[in-house]
Amino acid sequence: MMDGVDVSDETGKEAAAEAKARGTTHFAAGRNEEAILAYKEAASHDPTDHVYHSNICACYLELCKKEYEPARKLDHAANALASANTCMSLNSSWVKGFVRKANAEAEVLSAIKKYEESKANRKEPTDFDGKPWPVPDPTLGAVVEGASFAACEATCRAGLALERSNASLRLRLQLLRDEGNIAPDAEEADRALVDAEAAAPLKAEGNAAFAAKRFEEAAGKYTAALSFNPFDHIFLSNRSACYAGLEEEEKYALALQDADGCLALMPKFAKGYSRRSAALYGLGRYVEAEAAAAMGLEIE
Repeated sequence: MMDGVDVSDETGKEAAAEAKARGTTHFAAGRNEEAILAYKEAASHDPTDHVYHSNICACYLELCKKEYEPARKLDHAANALASANTCMSLNSSWVKGFVRKANAEAEVLSAIKKYEESKANRKEPTDFDGKPWPVPDPTLGAVVEGASFAACEATCRAGLALERSNASLRLRLQLLRDEGNIAPDAEEADRALVDAEAAAPLKAEGNAAFAAKRFEEAAGKYTAALSFNPFDHIFLSNRSACYAGLEEEEKYALALQDADGCLALMPKFAKGYSRRSAALYGLGRYVEAEAAAAMGLEIE
């Protein structure tokens, strides 16, 4: 102790800052495993700083994106969520912590699905090298079991209560809506989040991309617009047109989903039936496509 200052504490913070700087350099270069080690070193020097755990989470999320093997992919996602949980425990009012946690929860759920699919598709008791199939780290079991769509939704809404305009949390929440993984009684909470003014420029950007036939980009812009106003049927109609424009079976299915969502919001919207007809036609469901077109003509 010197003049009221704990020298050991200051030394620890300096060492933590140096380790963090190394971690950031590694992360920027895509050396995620080295970055994790550096950030963990920083956290060991200053265990009260939530940012180090947020950064560790980001590294694991990057590893998760790059990993092909399903069990390891799940481990990376679970480690990301564990780090996000630690970050939140140290600072529960930091919005980026909610972003990290929501993204990690979503990655865990996606990785679980991929792992279960890989198990179901196995035809041999061992992998191609004759070794046992990799299994997820059992020490991360509790973290994996704690992930759910309801938890991810709750994380998004809690973060948005702190920062209503946060685009990352809004987008994550919209992706949950698109996948049908949101609470059935969420309408009131969703209406409280509507920001039509923020949605308007995103729609305009989508329109410009659509006009240039950049359909994937346009769909992304309309998704962003929906994140600010999921009750605007035009956004769903426009995104349906984008998906149909990509002319892929999987995209036609999404086009149909959006057309149906559009009509659920505005049943008398003739163009919604046109979108539905185009999607059904792309899926080879020609009789239904003709019926949808006829319903649209009846309205107009």
